[in-house]
Amino acid sequence: MTEVTGFCVFGRVRFGANGNGNSSTECLVGRSSSSQITTRKQWQASVQDNVVDSDWVSVKLTARAGGTDRVRWAVDGASTPLEFSGVSYGEITGVTFQAGVIGPGKRVSFDNITISLFTSDTATVAAESWPFTSEDLPPASTIGSSEEEAEGLLEFTPDGSGYYKVVIDADIRLENDGTEAPAPDDLFAGIYIYASNCSS
Repeated sequence: MTEVTGFCVFGRVRFGANGNGNSSTECLVGRSSSSQITTRKQWQASVQDNVVDSDWVSVKLTARAGGTDRVRWAVDGASTPLEFSGVSYGEITGVTFQAGVIGPGKRVSFDNITISLFTSDTATVAAESWPFTSEDLPPASTIGSSEEEAEGLLEFTPDGSGYYKVVIDADIRLENDGTEAPAPDDLFAGIYIYASNCSS
């Protein structure tokens, strides 16, 4: 599994405890594992025989170079959108998407991705937008495979420069075929934003 490094901020989801209230939360945003905030998300109301299918869940990650609450992570159906202000940064320089699974019978997918870049942190009209689909970022899947883990990775660097706000929309899906019960980090998806002059 690739260890994504060098990023400034991230928005991440994982199976966690399927919203059931223990310490393994499902939605996370922040600078690092020691500087983040979290909220709950139930992926499936009733899990029978360890079979999980979240269906497609819309997510939106917004990062603005100025002001407070510089990073906003909204996951459809989560307890609340998360707003993180524990980081400052300058120009947006890139984005990485990662889908990952650990163990047999699991799949995590991205689709309908749009990256919109803005030339100021207060702009409402994007200077550039780029669409991506599951053809650009294939699912991470061990369903029907003998592999014990899998990942999908997409790295994006804009052609231009001078971008100080990014809005990323995507759909994410978590699936477990029941071969085994998923542990909190066995199904996960992350969006990682790179920026200049990043500091906590």
